[in-house]
Amino acid sequence: MTNASSRPPSLYPATSLLAVCAFVLWWRVWHAAGTQINAALNFDAFMYWMPLVREAAAQWLAGSPPLWNPYQALGTPLLATLQAGCAYPLNAPYLFLDPGWAWICVTVLHHGIAGLGFFIFCQRLGLSRAAALVGAASFSFSWLILLKSYDQPQFMTIAWLPALFACGEHLLAVPTVAATFRLAVVWALQLLAGHPETIACSAVLFGSYTGVRVLTTAWHAPHRAVTAGVASAAAAGLTLAFTAFQWLPTWELVRHSVRAVGALTPAQQMLGAADVRQLFSTSPGCAMLAIALLGAVTWRERTRAWFFATAAVMLATLAVAPSTPLFELTRYLPTGTWFRAWGRLLILWPLCIGVLTAAGAEMFTSSTLTRRRLVVCSLMVTVGVRLFLTRPSEFQRAVGLAMVFDVLPLLAISLLPHVTRRMPAILQPHVNSIAVLVFFCAVPPLLNPTLVDHLAPQRIATVYSPYAPLFEQLRAAAPARVLSLLSIAEAHTWAKLGTYFEVPVLNDLEPLSLTDFRAFRIGLSGANPLWFAAVFMGEVSPPEGRFDARHLNLAGVRFVVTDTASEPQLRRWMPEMLQRRDSGGPAGVSVYENRAALPRAFFRAITAARPQGTSCVSALNDVRFDPSRELLLDAPLATAPAAAAPAPASDVRISSYRPSEVRIQMSSDQPGFVVLTDAFFPGWTADVDGVAAPIVRGDCFFRAVRVAAGSHVVTFQYSPPSFRFGAIISLVAFGFAVGGVIVAACARRQERR
Repeated sequence: MTNASSRPPSLYPATSLLAVCAFVLWWRVWHAAGTQINAALNFDAFMYWMPLVREAAAQWLAGSPPLWNPYQALGTPLLATLQAGCAYPLNAPYLFLDPGWAWICVTVLHHGIAGLGFFIFCQRLGLSRAAALVGAASFSFSWLILLKSYDQPQFMTIAWLPALFACGEHLLAVPTVAATFRLAVVWALQLLAGHPETIACSAVLFGSYTGVRVLTTAWHAPHRAVTAGVASAAAAGLTLAFTAFQWLPTWELVRHSVRAVGALTPAQQMLGAADVRQLFSTSPGCAMLAIALLGAVTWRERTRAWFFATAAVMLATLAVAPSTPLFELTRYLPTGTWFRAWGRLLILWPLCIGVLTAAGAEMFTSSTLTRRRLVVCSLMVTVGVRLFLTRPSEFQRAVGLAMVFDVLPLLAISLLPHVTRRMPAILQPHVNSIAVLVFFCAVPPLLNPTLVDHLAPQRIATVYSPYAPLFEQLRAAAPARVLSLLSIAEAHTWAKLGTYFEVPVLNDLEPLSLTDFRAFRIGLSGANPLWFAAVFMGEVSPPEGRFDARHLNLAGVRFVVTDTASEPQLRRWMPEMLQRRDSGGPAGVSVYENRAALPRAFFRAITAARPQGTSCVSALNDVRFDPSRELLLDAPLATAPAAAAPAPASDVRISSYRPSEVRIQMSSDQPGFVVLTDAFFPGWTADVDGVAAPIVRGDCFFRAVRVAAGSHVVTFQYSPPSFRFGAIISLVAFGFAVGGVIVAACARRQERR
């Protein structure tokens, strides 16, 4: 089925084909108009991730680490939001380029990392360069991988997985200090890339593989197995140390989040079941799966073959668990209660199938009758599975796919010997089965118009740009807060318009939303059972038909931006408080000014303070509470307030408002509290005239500092100990690792002498 020549097949045609396919794919993506863009697929990209990475880049350029995002909800940690990739070095293009250009550059870079890493991994497994090239094509052009480029953190995280396995395999074979350091660096880059679920699942798969390899090595080389196990554990420890500045703040945020570990209910975890039919009904089809099955059967490395085959079956099984009785079992697996959408496990499927495909492709460098029969048998099995899983309405399409993507590749390979014999001798080494296999891996994605159109990074500018003039006007009034009720991008309320344009917007869409903000939102509009779809109040309208505008007034929401669909509802909520202004934005968009909004920072005298403790939220929601006159405190007062006092004469002004530092100038003729209506969160500190002062909760959710009568400058700063301690750990670990590599290199030089 391959060239009769004993020379190894030339890789120039296959390599050139891969490069051309990659160029054509991403050129088409860049120039895609996005006319068929799928809002559900691009929801995270447009409404969550892109604004955050843009804000992180802006704060880096301003000369400070991106620790806090004041433009979302009541304020929320930014660096700790792991998915934003604030500290990921390869997000550097966002510092200098337009977001659309940066997106395409970062995506192309990681597509290359994925392919090159897989090629190196296959060679570490002892496979030939030709087989490794087929495996790299199978992995990097898998529709499961390419489709994730719309969710760039997930795409970047999975792109590092083959390199992680390659470094791990090298460490198991040669457990040196340099190999340990290399594995730790690659693992740290994957962690910083930012998709928590993919990071956790990758760690479980990689840890299982390492454990199996160490155990099998222990049978014939126990000393080397112990050394490799210790080195792997050291690499894992170094990875955590290198990234401590990132994951320590993230862990702190998780503990204050609605997505805290174990907080998801079974109903929430059942979202996102996978359709396994897609594994067999989408190009490149079953020919590659047939070759993967062949690799599982014929690969001499039986431990590796069975590991990746078993992993592929388990991943497919767990991915459909929410729709099967197996779901309850999944909750007992490692990280089983951390995440939702078990279908995302399929992101690991291409790695397992790619390795087996590379192993199966190894046999095409030679030809025997037995192997031909194995190819036919494996093809019959996989085509049979494809047709069995096909819905009756799609059976005709499945038969067509089977002919084009299953039968045709192997038919082409079988005819190659007859074709090449009639070619000039100079061309014969370049026409081989490897090029055919790469062709059927890399070309099919180019024939999928919707895949390309769904990505369309230029659509970012076209969707955001009409709102730029509007938010430029609103920024002039900052730090006054805005509520956005714009329903765009196929009826999804845009939660991150404020972050994109650096205007404080009350809306929220955050995998790690703070429990405090959820309580605030529930007090405003009632509990929302559709938590996974809710942006602020269940799309546009409150699900329970209630609305307490006092919460908006207290949070300093001075402007409400609305469209034609939500405007009638808004006027029912706040009929007496709104005054329409010129929007300066797209047609159908209106801006209302809330005349009852409180300032973002205000003063309350001691006599107006009411200690509430754990009953604070209930007191805040009580209709008798007047936020314009009273102040609720979680902490008890050190001294009891006077029974009665005249209204204070006070003046409070925010003189400087930056993401991680807010400065307030105030004066009052009475002692009391300065309240800043930004989120109360660990890591914020305050000083009054340069003297440290404690921050207490004011009105359940905000930051309040006690001041004496007179004029003062109150400064709030966000410098969380979790970040400082993590940074120290990371610097020490990096210095230790570099020192270890230098010492090991010097020792090797001494041995050579």
